[in-house]
Amino acid sequence: MKYILFFILFSRTLLSQETYFNKNYDIENGNQIPKAICVSEDSFHILLNSRTNNTENKYVVWEVDELGNSLNINTYGVSGHNYLEGSLVEKNGIFFIFLSELDSLTTTDGDFYLASIDKEGNELWSHTYKAELSLDGSRKLTATRDGGFILTGFTQDFPAEPAQAFIIKTDSLGNMEWQKDYGESNNREQGKEVVQTEDGGYLVMGWTSIQNSNRDIWLFKIDSLGNMLWDKKYGSFYFEECKDILEVEDGYVLVGYQYQSPMLNEGSRGYILKIDKEGNLLWEKTYTGVSEYYGTRLDDAFWEVRELEDGNLAVIGNSRNYNELERFSGILMKLTAEGDSLWTKVYSNSISTHQFWDFEVTEDNGFVICGFTTGVESGTQDGWVLKVDSLGNTCQPANCDSIFTTSIQYEVTTHFPTQFYPNPAQNRVTFEHRLPKNAILEVYSLQGILIREEQVTGHGSALELDIEGWESGLYIYKVSIEGEEVSSGKLVVE
Repeated sequence: MKYILFFILFSRTLLSQETYFNKNYDIENGNQIPKAICVSEDSFHILLNSRTNNTENKYVVWEVDELGNSLNINTYGVSGHNYLEGSLVEKNGIFFIFLSELDSLTTTDGDFYLASIDKEGNELWSHTYKAELSLDGSRKLTATRDGGFILTGFTQDFPAEPAQAFIIKTDSLGNMEWQKDYGESNNREQGKEVVQTEDGGYLVMGWTSIQNSNRDIWLFKIDSLGNMLWDKKYGSFYFEECKDILEVEDGYVLVGYQYQSPMLNEGSRGYILKIDKEGNLLWEKTYTGVSEYYGTRLDDAFWEVRELEDGNLAVIGNSRNYNELERFSGILMKLTAEGDSLWTKVYSNSISTHQFWDFEVTEDNGFVICGFTTGVESGTQDGWVLKVDSLGNTCQPANCDSIFTTSIQYEVTTHFPTQFYPNPAQNRVTFEHRLPKNAILEVYSLQGILIREEQVTGHGSALELDIEGWESGLYIYKVSIEGEEVSSGKLVVE
């Protein structure tokens, strides 16, 4: 008997070491875009949006086993409605789905939608939530320590008014406890994700665009009832957006992308910044694809970040190669805790486009990733799921579709934290920084006219400026060390 038991345990161990797969799935003969993935005890559950024949849109909870075989496919939603975005959370074997629900495939009138489903696929309950404005867009669902949930996204009187960040707090059964919107009437804002803090409050990550200028990262702290405590903005005079936030021991890591200059055809770059628990910027870095195989111009963007058992970080994203008919490829990158690149793998083939959406770390320290690929024969968007090892390697060639993995190097550029405080400012302003040596600060008007130039002493000392008499408006500043630009940002004068 003991030999039989040993054989079973040995077989399961061997199987777990070989369960790497790389598969495409045309689930319902239409367009399917996986949005989120959860790791269960012996399978993976995936939330996807599904549209068939361009006439019917539903959402699907789809189960895949350890070998990549489809198990259960359960379809939900009201006929004629449209379901967008998507977030999936698992708690004690129950799955919670957060989406945007629109009244039809063509309308812009939408609500927040939250549903609960058991592991057999039975819907337990569902709720819709609507703000006073016409369009509500879902972004992320977060489980809270009291057993409830906090939902974030945006609300908008479309198209008359710009969007504002919108948050709903519910109990464990989806009953609303409170809802609030955040932002300024002249700005465009969205909430992207919420992290519960040790004091019972919440840290909300989103973006803001001041009077339709370039987009900045927006972080704000609220208490347990949604009251604003503080907010901070990050970024330069470029276009930045972060897609995910991860709490680590000494702060938070945010990942996204930065458009340096779309008008100059430069493409976007992967973007990561780290802040401390009070929201102070510790460092920010950009990541540029450098590979002869992929040419000289890439559009790189990071989507999700996870902390690994060894204290390092893993990031997924997408890269668009303009030398390959603008095809997208999936990216998996491993970095140190300080954002330095260890390795990067790109997943693609020569005839289709591929994009990642979500991923999780598995028990063997590998990764399971979901996304979509454009089917070669069907021409539709098909589900795409990969299980890779701790080095990002997928199966070769068993249990794989025709998607191959390429290792590339990324050029990593560190930007030194600088900011004006207060911002907006009147009469006097302080320039705070963490520059390692003396630098030159230049302040420009939006017309590119140099307004002020100052020598900045290194090693973190602050510089006070008298701005009395400056015209109200937006100014751009640049910081350079020995002729090389190391930081930039905005200053608003009231």
